[in-house]
Amino acid sequence: MAIVENQRAAEIPWREGYRRFTLAGPDQGVACSASLSVIEPGAGAPTHFHNTADEVIIVIEGALEMWIGDERRIVAADHTISLPPACRMALSRSGRDRRASSPFCRKPARRSRPPMSKAVRR
Repeated sequence: MAIVENQRAAEIPWREGYRRFTLAGPDQGVACSASLSVIEPGAGAPTHFHNTADEVIIVIEGALEMWIGDERRIVAADHTISLPPACRMALSRSGRDRRASSPFCRKPARRSRPPMSKAVRR
């Protein structure tokens, strides 16, 4: 088990105006990963997708301009975006706030899991 103090998380060099901090991953003994991103106005990520990982983006403050597939959306604070594997997306910091903060969580996709409605009885 690992507990990370978010203010002291390791920064990953990323893109200009886009700071990323590791909160969870292999170094913490888990298969999924989570990071906190601080994105300045005009910065973002180009169109991309993840072959085998789900991605969850939680907008904590500010807003993101998102392109998901062919759809463009403005996603404000207190919203969560869930992206399955192979979902094409891009994002850019929008609005006038100084920054947008978003944790990103990635986990290998497991599609063979049984539906939640099937309870296991002992």
